[in-house]
Amino acid sequence: MLNATENKYKGCAAELVAAFYMNAFIILRPLIVSYSYRWSIILPLIVMPLAMVSVVHRNFKINVLLLGKLFAFICVVTSLFLIDFLLRWNKFTWENYYSFLIHGAITGFLLANVRRYDQLLKYWTIFSIIAGVLYIPDPFNHYSISGGYMSFGSGMLPAFIATVIVFSHYRIKLIAPLMIVFFVETVVYANKGATVSAMAIVAFFIVFNTENKKKRIKRIMILLILSILLLLFLNTIFEIFNMIAVRLGVGSYALTDFSKIFRIKELSSFNSRRGIWDQVGEEFRSHWFFGMGIGGFQNKYNNYAHNFFMDLFITHGVIIGGLILWQLFRYVKNTMKFIKYNKELFLFTFSILLLWFFPSQFSFTYWKLDAFWVFIIVNIYNKTCSHIANVDPIQG
Repeated sequence: MLNATENKYKGCAAELVAAFYMNAFIILRPLIVSYSYRWSIILPLIVMPLAMVSVVHRNFKINVLLLGKLFAFICVVTSLFLIDFLLRWNKFTWENYYSFLIHGAITGFLLANVRRYDQLLKYWTIFSIIAGVLYIPDPFNHYSISGGYMSFGSGMLPAFIATVIVFSHYRIKLIAPLMIVFFVETVVYANKGATVSAMAIVAFFIVFNTENKKKRIKRIMILLILSILLLLFLNTIFEIFNMIAVRLGVGSYALTDFSKIFRIKELSSFNSRRGIWDQVGEEFRSHWFFGMGIGGFQNKYNNYAHNFFMDLFITHGVIIGGLILWQLFRYVKNTMKFIKYNKELFLFTFSILLLWFFPSQFSFTYWKLDAFWVFIIVNIYNKTCSHIANVDPIQG
């Protein structure tokens, strides 16, 4: 007969599998970079064993209710694709649907049987930190592991937020040096969206690291004052850091770009983004109601919108885009309620929100952002707070 410790471990198989899968795309990135043309084969080889472990596990019970919600969600998203397949198909339609299946449908299946978000959070932080450690030498080796500064930021940002959770929530102070390394590499070597996200993560955990409302208000006021002072000298700060980085031979895309932003004569560094956003504006004038369809803008201009809100409305139009945005706002409000009932669920879901929201304002398309789909699915599964308290699956 299994002892209590073994039962507890075996009872968390779904949490372990889900946490690994959410980080598998980062940990296994070298395979994708080296054998990108075989990714359609590599992915099933990853998913099938994970799914089998979940299904055949002796303590694993399928949550029919949540799987029903997942099926309904997949049907809604598939219907949007089906309409575009029939009426305005383009070469990116299937590519984006495939991304949804990978990051949305499969992740949803694995999350449907997660019963302990405290264990999920632990496993997720562990795998995220492992991925971050693998990426540490990457900028000094021409991004040979991640494949570029964008993918590097996507891998390093979860690692940084994981170390912040370990430091502030689990109170393991020994993680501090690694946390600092992750933060510095994110700011110096990743994309601008990852840099802004890292700063937002720091501010969030400073404010919410206490349950005392008066202390929160005090910390918010301190952050506002520091932010104002920082903005006054931000140009000088970025110039100094960029100069140091260049002299050390470790020049940074993010630092160089940020330092240019604050010199009006060099605002041309944003011309590429402004040019794309101008194109979105022009197309929106004639496609404001129905949008251009999934992948429609990218098919015409060979580039995506580089902004989540623009991407949403140029794809779906004002009606469907507005409904999606309204639902996402409800999910954010729902996430904030988790803190009263299940702090681990709140930390996990809000961290996932931070991971996709800020980077998607400058880069990426939401169809390929796994964090975007995880955020939606977790909220679909936890729309009410009556069942989200951590329950031991052996005793519950």
